[in-house]
This record gives sequence, C-alpha cells and structure tokens, in this order.
Amino acid sequence: MKQGFTLLELLIVMVIIGILAIIAIPKYLDAVETAHQTALVANLKECREAGLMYASFFNADPSDVTSIGIDINNDGEFEKEYSSQGVAIDCSGVSWTDGTGSCTGTSSDGYTAVIDINTGEITWN
Repeated sequence: MKQGFTLLELLIVMVIIGILAIIAIPKYLDAVETAHQTALVANLKECREAGLMYASFFNADPSDVTSIGIDINNDGEFEKEYSSQGVAIDCSGVSWTDGTGSCTGTSSDGYTAVIDINTGEITWN
C-alpha cells in the first residue's frame, strides 16, 4: 500500500487555494484602501483640533508649531505628515483665530479630502 497524495488530490487542493485567493485579495485591497481613508479623516480632524486649541490658548495663529508637534518638516508651516499611514496634510493659509480656511489631506492611494476649519465638515475631492 502506497502512502501520500495522488496528483489529482494535489491539483484539487491547489484549485481550492486559488479560488480562495481570488476571493480574498480584492477584499484585502479594499480594507487597505478603507484604512487609508479612515486615517486621512482622523488626521485631518487631529490637525484641525490642534490648530484651534493653539489659537484658543494663545489667542494667535500658530507661527511656530513645532511646540505642538505638528510641523514634521521643521519649516514653520502648519502641516503634519504621516508617512507610516500614507497620509500627508497641509494646513497652510489657515486663519486659526478667525476659524477660517481649510486643511487638505492626501492619502498615498490618491484620495484627497478637505476639512473646513470653522465647521469641521469633510468633503472628498
């Protein structure tokens, strides 16, 4: 009596694994895309809240935001980059004390969202 699997049994297992991979890979890619969008929204909200808190506390627009941990490039611009999450955010040109303007965020997979500083409303571009 021989031990082991026949060629037909191995081929059937390979076909089943292939079918499962065809189903699972698109679901995984959708989950990664959703995660990037969620990170983008969360990071936009974080930047908005940090800027508004700074303006409320100091009654001035942040000119040097390194003290609140937002300026990752150390260039004085109000921006935060989340390279590990694939998100870049730019809040330049915002008047924090007046609550006017908007921050724009872009994810690594090409999604762009804008948060209104006054209302906190997020729109997708």
